[in-house]
Amino acid sequence: METNPEGTAQTYIFLVDNQDIALNIVMSGYQALCLVQEDDGYYFSADSFIEEMRAIQFNGSCQSAYHYVTACTAKWINDKLQTFFKDAGLDGKAGWQLFKEKEYLGKLDNQKEVEKLLEQYILRFERDPKEEPELSRFHLFDAKGNVKGVRDMEIVDYLVENVQFFVVGITPYYYEHGVFLEDHDGVRMKYRIQKLIYRDQVQSGVIKRIYNLLITQPKVHREAYELNKQPVRWINFKNGYYDPVTGEMLEHNPDYLTINQIPFPYYPE
Repeated sequence: METNPEGTAQTYIFLVDNQDIALNIVMSGYQALCLVQEDDGYYFSADSFIEEMRAIQFNGSCQSAYHYVTACTAKWINDKLQTFFKDAGLDGKAGWQLFKEKEYLGKLDNQKEVEKLLEQYILRFERDPKEEPELSRFHLFDAKGNVKGVRDMEIVDYLVENVQFFVVGITPYYYEHGVFLEDHDGVRMKYRIQKLIYRDQVQSGVIKRIYNLLITQPKVHREAYELNKQPVRWINFKNGYYDPVTGEMLEHNPDYLTINQIPFPYYPE
């Protein structure tokens, strides 16, 4: 932390309590720090890490240039770290769900999965919602450079990889402000398809054809029992999940596939 990070990905430091997962994170090109339950002189514990952070806080370090992702499997470690980051005015981000019950991600064979997982996590905070892809990739051209058609599967692949949605039966659900909402008649998804096509190529038949292909992709299909995977005691508000047992507000996470939400924010005392 003596110098500013180079590139957005390097501004994220993933704090974990599994040495193998920490190694896979580093080998994937990201920054990681493994914390142990008790200080052993080689790895930091939560307490010794906090002491070190306090010691360098006003000594010209670049602490504030980083985002600290608490991704330990032990809740008490994450809580202690988050309290410190809040008090120190540093950006602590919740990441406990990243590796919870996923010890297999410590195996070298699963490094690519770790890389994709972290990339998607960072994009939740860094992606510019106004950023649009280059539309030429979704079209076919003749030898003279004239548009001669639309690349259906290219559009489908793009939407599957970049839009948070799933399909139950033939009905799509799209993610918005912490909840998946039913897309009646596929209006939202059809509009997204339309935005990826040159204006002079937009036809209802083309959009319908691509939409039908999109909602039949096995990768996006879910069954009813797969929805609402968050703990049953959590209450989903506009500004996050409220845990009435701990009194905490928790960050929204699309991985839970939540389809129910109380439509206003809640701020616990």
